[in-house]
Amino acid sequence: MYQVSVEQHLGDILSRFDHSCLNDVPPFDKINPSSENIASTIYNELQPKLAGAPVDISSVEVWESPQTGVAYSPD
Repeated sequence: MYQVSVEQHLGDILSRFDHSCLNDVPPFDKINPSSENIASTIYNELQPKLAGAPVDISSVEVWESPQTGVAYSPD
């Protein structure tokens, strides 16, 4: 049985970025913290945490404002 929820995994990932200067937080200390890079980083960190779970992610959306956002899905 799968014990940890998607929300918990996502919360663990996002907590590193919350109220932080993204330029100081890996991997954004080496790459630009653009919406595209943030979305791909979240996807690439969340995907392995969901291995064996009864859920699969197809994309991650990151929004800069109510009108501006990006969706990342792997090739």
